[in-house]
Amino acid sequence: MTGQELVIKMRISLVIFLITSYGFEYNLSIWQKLNESFNSEVKSIFIDANESNDIYVGTSKALFVSSNEGKDFTFVYAPSGESVVINEIYVPPEEGLTIFIATDAGLYKKSGFDNNWSRIFYSSNKEEAKCLAVKKVSGKIFLGTERGLLYKRSDSSNFVKIIGNFDNKAINQIKEYEGHLLIATNNEIFVLDVESVESKRIFFAGSYYGLKDEEEVDYEKQKILKILSTKLGNNPAVFVVTNNEIFYSYDLGIRWERIWADSIPVDKATAMVVNDTKNLSHGECNNEQINCLDIIVSTKRGVFLYRKGTWSPVYKGMETNNVNCLAMGAERKVYAGTDKGVFTLLVSDSLPSNVEIASKYKYIDVNNEFEHEPEIKEVHHLAIEYGDVNPDKIQNWRKLVKKRAYFPDVSLSLDVDRNRTISNSIYGSYTSGGQHYVGPNDKTFYRNTGVGVSLSWDLADIVWSSDQLSIDSRSKMMVELREDILDQVTRLYFERRRVQIELLTLAENEPQLKMDKEMRLAELTALLDSFTGGEFSKRIEAGRK
Repeated sequence: MTGQELVIKMRISLVIFLITSYGFEYNLSIWQKLNESFNSEVKSIFIDANESNDIYVGTSKALFVSSNEGKDFTFVYAPSGESVVINEIYVPPEEGLTIFIATDAGLYKKSGFDNNWSRIFYSSNKEEAKCLAVKKVSGKIFLGTERGLLYKRSDSSNFVKIIGNFDNKAINQIKEYEGHLLIATNNEIFVLDVESVESKRIFFAGSYYGLKDEEEVDYEKQKILKILSTKLGNNPAVFVVTNNEIFYSYDLGIRWERIWADSIPVDKATAMVVNDTKNLSHGECNNEQINCLDIIVSTKRGVFLYRKGTWSPVYKGMETNNVNCLAMGAERKVYAGTDKGVFTLLVSDSLPSNVEIASKYKYIDVNNEFEHEPEIKEVHHLAIEYGDVNPDKIQNWRKLVKKRAYFPDVSLSLDVDRNRTISNSIYGSYTSGGQHYVGPNDKTFYRNTGVGVSLSWDLADIVWSSDQLSIDSRSKMMVELREDILDQVTRLYFERRRVQIELLTLAENEPQLKMDKEMRLAELTALLDSFTGGEFSKRIEAGRK
């Protein structure tokens, strides 16, 4: 049997394992979209820790809330009627009727049952008006802006700027920590005493701060992306995500430890949540605190889970990898705000054993179900052609630039000069009777025409052309765009396939669930059509004929 025959035979005998309704443990590792019709890009998310457990999400236009675990999202407020990004949503503990939203156009607040909002901070300075973070502690409201840190007492009407360590710096995040506040700028973290409003730096991206194996850490151009303050058991902890590394400290920055993150795109990190798992069944802590944690990091390239020293991608069920924010809810539920709405994940305590998997799956041959549909490579090709991001385009540009050096710069010139003059000549003798004589008209005219052609070569272009820099820049942008397109298409394709498989196993007595899955399938098909100019559906129809 040849290798090709073996591949064909394996393809024909392909059997897909499909989970049945009682395979609950397996589904714990699959993202679920909270609301199929809510597809707005979510910039911020907040889970109300008060009795309501409401889910608040902020987009680039408005604030929405769900009071039924994400089944429905209701419009709450649009700041000033403008399209402004909601950077952070904050509901103070034990103040469920008070909501703060930090936006690009100031800080807004709602108090009481009525949906009456007021802008309590604004500045004519655009950078200062851009509010990034807000917290309320001990009767004081602290506000982080693009241009400094401010605060005000609840009984005061004006914010006061905190000078010193925060002068004109972007205050990206404010986190509570054991009665103090952690303040994060682009490359520094400060701990701030709420009462005295005095601060001390505990982390600087360009310094070592007692880290182990210092020489292996690359601090050049390091930038703080996210910080997290959490309590793990009896130990408060601080986590720092930079564009190079992930650090943590259990002693408020006296000593920092590093979490290896070479296998994930930490430079594109957008959020982090941490869960204490020392009492769960998936492993022993071995007296090492880091082994007692589940760490989930979202990036612009998907979501990743750190467990017992290993990073794993968590992507099933989510058709996008552009995750902007995360929030940890009750019962170990993780909520992700993406460019395609809100997804939730219930992190499993452990993976089922092989025996459990075998007992909870049934075998279904689905080769015939999808033979008429294009394969993923074909869909990639369609998306590349429609997006005009074929790598051959750049190669063709490079070849043309090299050939251009052999062709001269041609300059043409045309010079035309015309003139015509007519004049009368009057002459005569005045001494003999005053006779006058009029002579013939003087006529002069000419027409001169000149044509010039010049050719010039820049021989240096044979070796190197300045146009190459422009091509290199365009090539970099095209590669990034092509990667984004292919990444999105791949996610959509296999998420669509998962929905198709789920539809095959649905029972006839589940019409509502079947309708939801069919709508989801139609949505994913439409999204793939948008990436391929409608060719995806055309290929499916052609395959059925």
